[in-house]
Amino acid sequence: MQDRKIPGVAVAAIKDGKVIKEGYYGAGNLETNDLIIDSSVFAIASMSKQFTFAAVLLLQQDGKLSNNDKLSKCLDSLPFSWKNITLEQLMNHTSGMRDDWEEPTPYFLIFEA
Repeated sequence: MQDRKIPGVAVAAIKDGKVIKEGYYGAGNLETNDLIIDSSVFAIASMSKQFTFAAVLLLQQDGKLSNNDKLSKCLDSLPFSWKNITLEQLMNHTSGMRDDWEEPTPYFLIFEA
């Protein structure tokens, strides 16, 4: 991985809701060679969108959601300005939400399990 400059990875095998194997391999930062550990934070940017929207479409097939549903049906504590945003608008990038990468807030960088 180091010779080919391949970023590191954290992996877990989960069965019946329990972690049966986990491992941390390689560097999380190729410039500093900081090793990946159990508390490493990964900037995944937009990689999770495809999985989220596939889940929305599966829920739609089951009749549990509609593309026209408001985001507030799924999330109960949203900013007031988001109250009329629909799932379809999110999936089509037409919700009017701003790109937040330049915002001075760690909102999307904090995750607590």
